[in-house]
Amino acid sequence: MKRIFIYLLLPCAFACSANDNVFFGKGNKHQVSFAAGESIRRGGVEHLYTAFLTYSEPSDFFFLQARNNLELGGFKAKGIDDCSKHSGSVPCNKYNQGVLGISKDVALVHFAGIYTGIGLGLI
Repeated sequence: MKRIFIYLLLPCAFACSANDNVFFGKGNKHQVSFAAGESIRRGGVEHLYTAFLTYSEPSDFFFLQARNNLELGGFKAKGIDDCSKHSGSVPCNKYNQGVLGISKDVALVHFAGIYTGIGLGLI
């Protein structure tokens, strides 16, 4: 068990420069991403939508590769759907909100461009 633990943590044991950060690839220093979605419950979809725009830069967290993120987005209900058919008696417009936040994603274990990580954030 001790050997398995050592082999899993070995790729994380060395500090890495921003030039070879696993989140960005070789030589990339900035990242912009857009994500959108719709609420899905057990009974089907709802008219509750989300969209986020994220800007990221490479960094480190102690000796681990990481990225800093600035996020802007929100949730918006549309139409007359009150969300009560899937989630109780809460109207969808109760979920309407804008979000501005910062976060840090940390790659715990990475190999050949595949990584497992965790995120820390403040919204």
